[in-house]
Amino acid sequence: MHLRYLWFVVLMYLLTSCSFGEEQVLKMNDQVVTKLEVLLAEKKFIEDPVIMYPGAPDDATRISAEVIVNDLTSRILLGIVENPTKDFVLSQFKLTIGQFGSFDSEDADRALRYMERIMDILGIKSSDDLFNEWRYGFEPAENTNKSLN
Repeated sequence: MHLRYLWFVVLMYLLTSCSFGEEQVLKMNDQVVTKLEVLLAEKKFIEDPVIMYPGAPDDATRISAEVIVNDLTSRILLGIVENPTKDFVLSQFKLTIGQFGSFDSEDADRALRYMERIMDILGIKSSDDLFNEWRYGFEPAENTNKSLN
């Protein structure tokens, strides 16, 4: 009887301590908010030789792309207080990604880097293949499974 009870206690402990499907809650503080505000304020889509980005082809394109990224950053700043989760941030990325459909690939890749910077600021480690699907049209794990069959 004791062994059965002990097994039950261990099983319950394991089930309650595991984070299957648990949403990542983000740690918000003044430093995180400040970093997002700095990103919001900076001029975007300008030449960056470090990442070999030539800059947007013209000022109208640059401003248009900047407005999209600034809108994303603003939505995150406003919404994350009430919903400080990875899922919330990824949902905002999904809304933004579609807006870069008509941009050059260099500009879309630069937008991706801004989103990765937001993830770094917020402590998000993975886009759960959202970026791979957007930029390359597939999830690497899905493609690997198909090639194994």
